Amino acid sequence: MTMPTLTRPSPADQANLPANRRPERVIPALLAARPAAAAALEDETPFLCLCRAMLRAAPAGAAHAARAGAALAREGWTSPARLAGSDEAAREAVLRAAGYARCASLAARRLGGMARLLMEEHGGDLDALRRQAAEDPAALRRLLKRIPGVGDVAADIFFREIQLLWPELYPFADRLALRAARRLRLGDSAAAIAGLCPRPDFPRLVAALVETEMRDDYLALTRRLSA
Repeated sequence: MTMPTLTRPSPADQANLPANRRPERVIPALLAARPAAAAALEDETPFLCLCRAMLRAAPAGAAHAARAGAALAREGWTSPARLAGSDEAAREAVLRAAGYARCASLAARRLGGMARLLMEEHGGDLDALRRQAAEDPAALRRLLKRIPGVGDVAADIFFREIQLLWPELYPFADRLALRAARRLRLGDSAAAIAGLCPRPDFPRLVAALVETEMRDDYLALTRRLSA
């Protein structure tokens, strides 16, 4: 994997920032303001992560996608075999009940197609797909995009959330996270951001940056930092 160029604020740049705008203040504020983004990454498995990435990529809203992903797990659809064996109408009903009504029918169909493809081509083992990619991120992205319903947005979300379990992806930050990081003077590459926090915190920080950018929540963050 080719690592991105490390570009982080220089010591001089950071020294010129107001104390409440420096990374050591901004990063804890981001994580504290986005507990849902952090919590979504706890106790994850690669398969459930892929399911949630597909749900998040649709225009249904992050909160609805998170509830829908949790609903799939409660139903016991925690593996390709179990999800592939479920009824499409049942999947749709579960998604609708979780508040994922806008895209429930399409998502139910695509989730079933994803599970069946993993069963047919990879023995129901997402790690087999990873091995086929020889742990190369570009090859892995190409294989993921062969799955119905997985495009670049879903692949980005999956990479972002799975990177501690699949370390060949670390550090990964998508364009939304990088846009937020630049606005907050945290650097302009995934490596720069990773250099500002412990490795276990990095996916949580990236998720919080994405949520901040998607909600355009910079003013609220500024107020919290100024309090």
